[in-house]
Amino acid sequence: MKYLMNVRDLRYFFAVAELEYFSQATKQCHVSQPKWSGQIKKLEE
Repeated sequence: MKYLMNVRDLRYFFAVAELEYFSQATKQCHVSQPKWSGQIKKLEE
């Protein structure tokens, strides 16, 4: 199943790229770690 990328997914991606740490990026985006992992997996697919 293919997923479409949305603005939220891009925001997560850029937060990690900017901060270089997943834990800091989750705090900046106000997202829990499990939700974050799911969104990153979706981007990878």
